[in-house]
Amino acid sequence: MSSGRGRRSGALLLNLPLVGLFARVATIPPRYLMPGVLVLCALAAYADNNNTFDVWVLVVAGLVGWAMRALDYNPAPLVLGLVLGPLLERSLLQALTIARGDVRGLWASGPAAVMLAAAAVAFVTPAVLALARQPVPPPR
Repeated sequence: MSSGRGRRSGALLLNLPLVGLFARVATIPPRYLMPGVLVLCALAAYADNNNTFDVWVLVVAGLVGWAMRALDYNPAPLVLGLVLGPLLERSLLQALTIARGDVRGLWASGPAAVMLAAAAVAFVTPAVLALARQPVPPPR
């Protein structure tokens, strides 16, 4: 397997002379830049599997993102979940395979139990703090 060093240095050598051109892209008005980005995204989605379904997934994801932004929802958690979901699923399958399907094997070792407890604390703490900050109504 190659370490990828050759590709990184090649990209660096290619990018250094073109830095001015890349910086000038930021000066293009969004009304001209965004349609070009949209076309490139659609081409990339289609070229990945030569399947128009992927382009429709792109369109639906774009509409969901637009709606989330219009309704003041932060789309970052959704994107993070979509990006990390397959990795998490693969890792869970690998861990269950190692544990021969026994779910207790996920927290059988000390470090795994500590990390799971820390994740549970990190998950529950914001809700507990929000409840603790709510003012208590005076008794009648």
